[in-house]
Amino acid sequence: MNKRITGSDLYNYGKCAHKPYMDIHGNPKEKQDVHPLVKLLWESGVQYEDLVLDYLKDLYPYKSWCELEPELTDKEKAFEITLNAMNKGIDYIYQGSIMTDEYFGRPDLLIKVDGKSKFGDYHYIPVDIKLARVEDTWDDGKERLNNSQKWQVMFYGDILEQIQGKRPEAGYIYKTRSRKLKVDLNRQDNYYDKALSTIKSYNEVDSSYPALSSICKMCEWKASCKSRLSKDNDASMLFYVGRAMQTGLKAIDIETVEDLSRQDPAELRNKVSNLKKSGFFWKSMSLDLVDKSIARAKVFQSKKEVVYTPFEFPESDFEIHYDIEDDPTQDFVYLHGLVIANKNGDSEYVGLLAQTRDDEKRITEEFIDILHEYKDAPVYHYSNYENSTLRRLIGKYPDLDQSIYED
Repeated sequence: MNKRITGSDLYNYGKCAHKPYMDIHGNPKEKQDVHPLVKLLWESGVQYEDLVLDYLKDLYPYKSWCELEPELTDKEKAFEITLNAMNKGIDYIYQGSIMTDEYFGRPDLLIKVDGKSKFGDYHYIPVDIKLARVEDTWDDGKERLNNSQKWQVMFYGDILEQIQGKRPEAGYIYKTRSRKLKVDLNRQDNYYDKALSTIKSYNEVDSSYPALSSICKMCEWKASCKSRLSKDNDASMLFYVGRAMQTGLKAIDIETVEDLSRQDPAELRNKVSNLKKSGFFWKSMSLDLVDKSIARAKVFQSKKEVVYTPFEFPESDFEIHYDIEDDPTQDFVYLHGLVIANKNGDSEYVGLLAQTRDDEKRITEEFIDILHEYKDAPVYHYSNYENSTLRRLIGKYPDLDQSIYED
């Protein structure tokens, strides 16, 4: 019998399309130990679920509960308990198991809502509790769900439709009391359909190919995949080339670093531009990335350093070096750290520290005040994370001054 597809498969596919394949066909001897940070996040996640459950029980003391132990691994037994609770109309089911002949899911919560189903005048919606920082935002600063989180809830919707004879209109991802993110379960998502279809094919076809990316560092299959990619001199060994670019380049017969290093930039830009119209690469991909990737491929092949034209830094009496520190398990920015340097060589460190969660808004206001005070000073930071986090904070506290993104 084929392996049942799970919610975790969909979640993992959203991060890396190759991982569900390796979980089925990979040699267990090639697996590494789970990264310590992943273990910590697992443990913190379970603890956070307990806190959310306590909060909901205090908020709705009149609601009924059925709680399954997360350690219960007997899928058939867990499904039997869950189905019994659903038939009884229990309001909240924690760690319930839902399954069909080919699917298995374990949403953190099943919540009873109005609307006819096989069970009566009610049905259930799926809710996942995620202890995670904001990974992406829309232009207005509001949090944007990634595919991994969204697809997992959509998958639970598929299973629930078969079990209760009614498809839930929506599911939710509960991150904090102020971050309950809706997932529309009636909206068509072609990428989800493709992901589910591909995972199904892994049961039948022993064929998939890895791509190296930043997410690999947390994966127990990293060494196995990297060894294969290195042996093949695959283009994804380059910093700029991840899964999406690897797939697009293969469509024009560019598979290795050497292949990429031989490309004419103008010709490849034209090919990439045409392929983007057919759905390859990604919409926001800049064609400058083509030139950068070719240049990096040449450096990779030659194994010699290359000195480019020095970057010209803006002229200013002052400059600000900025870093954010936060707790990814608590959605809490606790430090805006700045070094304010003047052209005479003097510098001042300013640490805006939040002692409690209630201080988060205050220290952000103080940081924005400093930006206005030194409005002509360039601000240097390590990556886009500082920028996206600041946008998210402004979305979280709408009365904060947003003009720093308008100047």
